[in-house]
Amino acid sequence: MSSLREKPAGRRRYSQEQKDQFFAALDRVQNVSAAARELGFNVMTCHQWIRKAGLPRGKVRKQSVHRKYTARQKEQFFAVFDRLKSTTEAAKELG
Repeated sequence: MSSLREKPAGRRRYSQEQKDQFFAALDRVQNVSAAARELGFNVMTCHQWIRKAGLPRGKVRKQSVHRKYTARQKEQFFAVFDRLKSTTEAAKELG
């Protein structure tokens, strides 16, 4: 009966740094579930992050050609990153 009196465990809160770690792992392993498991994160939460970011779900396919960025694009990215302190949010803002 004591379990009825105990407060249920709250939902785990993830910091922006943890979300950034997830997206970095996702870039490396190219699979949402694998990246989540590697970091010990809730897989369903990571799928929600993918959906909110507007990225495809499931296995993420690498592009066959690496994208080249101009010096100006890099400057813009780092300026936005310095303001937002998030690679994910900076990338979203810049498209």
